[in-house]
Amino acid sequence: MSYSRILATILALISPFVFPWVVTLVTAALASVVFPPLGIVVGIMMDILYNSPATGIPYATIIGALVSGIGYVVHQFIKTRIME
Repeated sequence: MSYSRILATILALISPFVFPWVVTLVTAALASVVFPPLGIVVGIMMDILYNSPATGIPYATIIGALVSGIGYVVHQFIKTRIME
Protein backbone atom coordinates (compact mmCIF):
# COMPACT_ATOMS: atom_id res chain seq x y z
CA MET A 1 0.00 0.00 0.00
CA SER A 2 1.47 3.34 -1.00
CA TYR A 3 1.79 6.36 1.25
CA SER A 4 -0.91 8.26 -0.63
CA ARG A 5 -3.43 5.47 0.06
CA ILE A 6 -2.49 5.38 3.73
CA LEU A 7 -2.73 9.17 3.97
CA ALA A 8 -6.13 9.21 2.23
CA THR A 9 -7.43 6.52 4.57
CA ILE A 10 -6.21 8.27 7.72
CA LEU A 11 -7.48 11.67 6.57
CA ALA A 12 -10.92 10.25 5.74
CA LEU A 13 -11.21 8.57 9.13
CA ILE A 14 -10.06 11.64 11.07
CA SER A 15 -12.06 14.20 9.08
CA PRO A 16 -15.42 13.75 10.92
CA PHE A 17 -13.69 14.83 14.12
CA VAL A 18 -11.84 17.82 12.67
CA PHE A 19 -13.57 19.22 9.59
CA PRO A 20 -17.12 20.35 8.76
CA TRP A 21 -19.40 17.88 7.02
CA VAL A 22 -18.77 19.28 3.54
CA VAL A 23 -15.02 18.76 3.80
CA THR A 24 -15.64 15.32 5.29
CA LEU A 25 -17.86 14.43 2.33
CA VAL A 26 -15.20 15.50 -0.17
CA THR A 27 -12.48 13.69 1.76
CA ALA A 28 -14.56 10.51 1.93
CA ALA A 29 -15.33 10.74 -1.79
CA LEU A 30 -11.67 11.09 -2.69
CA ALA A 31 -10.66 8.28 -0.34
CA SER A 32 -13.40 6.04 -1.77
CA VAL A 33 -11.65 6.10 -5.10
CA VAL A 34 -8.60 4.59 -3.40
CA PHE A 35 -10.47 2.20 -1.08
CA PRO A 36 -14.22 2.01 -1.87
CA PRO A 37 -15.60 0.88 1.54
CA LEU A 38 -14.29 4.05 3.21
CA GLY A 39 -17.35 6.01 2.11
CA ILE A 40 -19.78 3.88 4.05
CA VAL A 41 -17.40 3.62 7.02
CA VAL A 42 -17.20 7.40 7.27
CA GLY A 43 -20.99 7.64 6.85
CA ILE A 44 -21.62 5.20 9.69
CA MET A 45 -19.08 7.04 11.84
CA MET A 46 -20.84 10.36 11.15
CA ASP A 47 -24.21 8.87 12.12
CA ILE A 48 -22.77 7.42 15.32
CA LEU A 49 -21.11 10.71 16.26
CA TYR A 50 -23.84 13.16 15.35
CA ASN A 51 -27.08 11.20 15.69
CA SER A 52 -29.90 12.73 17.69
CA PRO A 53 -33.25 11.25 18.73
CA ALA A 54 -35.05 13.56 16.30
CA THR A 55 -33.13 12.12 13.35
CA GLY A 56 -34.98 9.03 12.24
CA ILE A 57 -33.18 8.33 8.98
CA PRO A 58 -29.40 7.74 8.92
CA TYR A 59 -28.65 10.21 6.13
CA ALA A 60 -24.86 10.02 6.47
CA THR A 61 -24.90 6.24 6.07
CA ILE A 62 -27.07 6.50 2.96
CA ILE A 63 -24.80 9.17 1.46
CA GLY A 64 -21.77 7.08 2.45
CA ALA A 65 -23.20 4.07 0.64
CA LEU A 66 -23.74 6.19 -2.48
CA VAL A 67 -20.21 7.57 -2.25
CA SER A 68 -18.86 4.03 -1.84
CA GLY A 69 -20.78 2.88 -4.91
CA ILE A 70 -19.52 5.76 -7.01
CA GLY A 71 -16.01 5.27 -5.63
CA TYR A 72 -16.14 1.60 -6.58
CA VAL A 73 -17.16 2.39 -10.15
CA VAL A 74 -14.42 5.02 -10.49
CA HIS A 75 -11.88 2.67 -8.91
CA GLN A 76 -12.74 -0.07 -11.40
CA PHE A 77 -12.57 2.38 -14.30
CA ILE A 78 -9.16 3.66 -13.23
CA LYS A 79 -7.94 0.14 -12.56
CA THR A 80 -8.90 -1.16 -16.00
CA ARG A 81 -8.02 1.93 -18.03
CA ILE A 82 -4.91 3.34 -16.42
CA MET A 83 -3.29 0.76 -14.18
CA GLU A 84 -3.31 -2.16 -16.61
